[in-house]
Amino acid sequence: MGAVSSRPDDGAARTSITVAPNAFPATRVTATRASGDSGLVEFIQDPDPSPNAPGFLLKLANDDELLFTFTFVIRQEANGTVSDANINGLTYVYASTIREVENLVTREFHADPNLHKNANVDLVGDFTTGGSSSVSFDWTWKWKPPKAIEDRGGGWRSVCSFVEYDQRAHRLNTLATFSFWVASEDMTVSDDGPVFRATIKALEQKTGNMRTQMKKVLKKAEHVRSAQIEANDAFVSFVDALREASSTNANAVQPALDHYFDKIAREILHYQRQHASTLQKTIIDPISKLYVHDIKQAEGKKRDFEEESKDYYAYVSRYLGQRSDSVKTKKLADSDTKYQTKRRYFELKRFDYSSFMQDLHGGRKEQEVLSHLTKYADSQARGFLATAKKVEDLLPELEALSNEVQDADKEFQYQRLEREEKRRVLEKSTLSYNEPESVTSTPNFSTSINANGNQPPSDSELGRADSTGSQLRAVQTGNSGSMATAGADLSRSPGSIIGQGPLVSPAQNSKFKGIRDLEERDLLQAANAEKNSTHRKEGLLWALNRPGSHVDPLSLNKQGWHKFWVVLDGGKLSEYSNWKQKLDLHMDPIDLRMASVREARNAERRFCFEVITPHFKRTLRENDQGNTWCADCGSNSKVEWVSINLAIILCIECSGIHRSLGTHISKVRSLTLDITSFTTDIIELLLLVGNRIANMVWEARLDPNLKPGPQATREQRLKFITAKYVDKAYVEPISATLSRYPTSDETLLAAIKRNEVQQVIYALALKANPNAHDKSRGTPALYLALAAVDPAPPSPSGLPTGRADPEPRHVPFPIAELLMQNGAEIPTTAPPFPLGRHAQSYLDQKRGRHAAVEATGSSLTSNLSHSPSERLQRDKDRLQKRISAGGRLAKSPIPER
Repeated sequence: MGAVSSRPDDGAARTSITVAPNAFPATRVTATRASGDSGLVEFIQDPDPSPNAPGFLLKLANDDELLFTFTFVIRQEANGTVSDANINGLTYVYASTIREVENLVTREFHADPNLHKNANVDLVGDFTTGGSSSVSFDWTWKWKPPKAIEDRGGGWRSVCSFVEYDQRAHRLNTLATFSFWVASEDMTVSDDGPVFRATIKALEQKTGNMRTQMKKVLKKAEHVRSAQIEANDAFVSFVDALREASSTNANAVQPALDHYFDKIAREILHYQRQHASTLQKTIIDPISKLYVHDIKQAEGKKRDFEEESKDYYAYVSRYLGQRSDSVKTKKLADSDTKYQTKRRYFELKRFDYSSFMQDLHGGRKEQEVLSHLTKYADSQARGFLATAKKVEDLLPELEALSNEVQDADKEFQYQRLEREEKRRVLEKSTLSYNEPESVTSTPNFSTSINANGNQPPSDSELGRADSTGSQLRAVQTGNSGSMATAGADLSRSPGSIIGQGPLVSPAQNSKFKGIRDLEERDLLQAANAEKNSTHRKEGLLWALNRPGSHVDPLSLNKQGWHKFWVVLDGGKLSEYSNWKQKLDLHMDPIDLRMASVREARNAERRFCFEVITPHFKRTLRENDQGNTWCADCGSNSKVEWVSINLAIILCIECSGIHRSLGTHISKVRSLTLDITSFTTDIIELLLLVGNRIANMVWEARLDPNLKPGPQATREQRLKFITAKYVDKAYVEPISATLSRYPTSDETLLAAIKRNEVQQVIYALALKANPNAHDKSRGTPALYLALAAVDPAPPSPSGLPTGRADPEPRHVPFPIAELLMQNGAEIPTTAPPFPLGRHAQSYLDQKRGRHAAVEATGSSLTSNLSHSPSERLQRDKDRLQKRISAGGRLAKSPIPER
């Protein structure tokens, strides 16, 4: 193949190594020394071996200039016919690595076709056989380092390649490639001396430091792997625990398992397990092998070298101590041979130890460590990208779950805001309770007697007060008859005594004025409402452990008060004890048809009322009076006005402001004068809403410091009320991220379907259209409100033959009434679905088809059947009835539900 010489002048005489193939075509090459040179052909382990190349490099010394003489033999082609062989643009390329050579042949050549201008490229020329069977020629090349600096390891690695230019494809085709190593210094040439020993000592110190560092790296890598495996096992246990929890809490856990833990988390877990395996294969195992077989073996190799060195120098001392005259010629020759053998073994041991130390520091071993770290990094990065791709494909399911959770978070946000508002209202509810004033006067009207000497029939209806409130009653008797007159609640409004006769002082300052409290109702109102209308009410009341007798005036002052859960339903009053755990009936229910209800008389306890039966008297007590303060200013003075479309209670000062805003903003009615306005539906609406629920909507964003107090001026009240109800400045707007419905109309329709009166008020405060139609079937909001309370039964159920139909219970429609009071119109078209009979009756009543005609006819018949004096007496009674009923509504608190 070629010869390597040290000087150009006498290259043939100084040829150091000849490399030649064994045959044509060549299967292997052989490197030999020149004849007469008994030196060894040295090789060095390739620090960057190629897959198809041997792992050793030919080692050349660099004491002088190196000249490479290449002998080329070109033969004719014999493919059936003989043809000349041509080599066009034979080029010699060399570099430090095969990759750099390939880069020169491909990238650099395509970037600049004048590749021969490169410092590492030489153009050999064009050659042909020219009709000869074979042609040979020589080409000499002077070696120079492929890089300006010395390679790590004490020399230069050189890769050489001969390429041919292909004109058709415009590329360079490789003909032959070979590699060799040129050492910068040859330790075997120099004697064993201080420099060599100092170099070896420095490398031995580096070996000690390397041993400590690699041991630490190996320990930390094993710790990372064990921690990763432990974390993976813990995560698997965590998922198993979630799966067990899903059996009892499916709604809380199962969606996360289906959309994340069983899919995305599984891919991430697979990547983490793969990471632990990669760490074991590419870091822990190779470094452990390096540490055990190389680093730890350095001590043994050091001992072997020192022993060989000691043995060699001991023999040299004996060898040099021999005298020439005392040794025979044959024995001297044997001694010389033994010396050469000892020296050769020592030099081999020194060379092996030196090569081992050089490989360990700055050579092949460090390259191996870097190679393993690079493989680990590459595996980590590629595995991460592959896992990220799989996770990205599964993200839509997780995003769908996130959207659902976000919607649920909005729901809980609403609940939290509502709870905070309720708590804020509870914190503000510190208004003191004022005892009602004692009655100091009673009205005195003249009575009218008919021709038979009896009292004329009254159009008033006997009733009983509700358990949440009571009214003062006065009963007068005379020679000509008796008349039940409704007294006034003087602590509420002075307007309740307008039109009364002269005042008469009672005999004593006492709340008690009769055995029975009577409630009078307007005939028109009684006609509109069904006779047996009932309201279910329940709540916590205080009472004595057992009912008292009728003549136990001191029972109210006893200490044995207990809490009971009291339910008023079906005309019966039931008391339950142990209400925190379960409901236990404390005593037999009280049938209110055989009982009277009135305010507790002559009692020091507050908030008490009495239920009187023929056998005993039961005293009950509540802990709060409810809506006894104004919704806008918090005043508790003359709180006798109601805004029926806002469902709030007002004082007389704020009611004037509301009245000035117009009925399209607030419809103000008096609790003492406008008794006909308070239908069953409006009363139910006030029971459901009241000041607290309404202010949760109208004052959601109000700073408590901005709300006027009871002593505020008219200008302050006007400014606040206008901002609150006209400008709607304190209403929480619809949030683009937290609101479940984008528009107020959709919020209104959804609240009506769920029968949530607070959300209905919120939607109306956001200027929702009360006449809005459902998009699905075009159903008006009013029909939806009626159907939510009283839908049509699936099939009619008849009563047994011969039994009279019971009087139907009146069903109130508070949300429908709220819509009507806020501008809803009765649709002219029939509802798209059947309604219940109570809902249909409500529509008929609003349309004036039945109730108004019946009430008008009854009133006309009653007026024509009596004399003028009787009509005068009836008018006075009706006026007194209005005063009494108005006082009842003003006195009775409206509980919040």
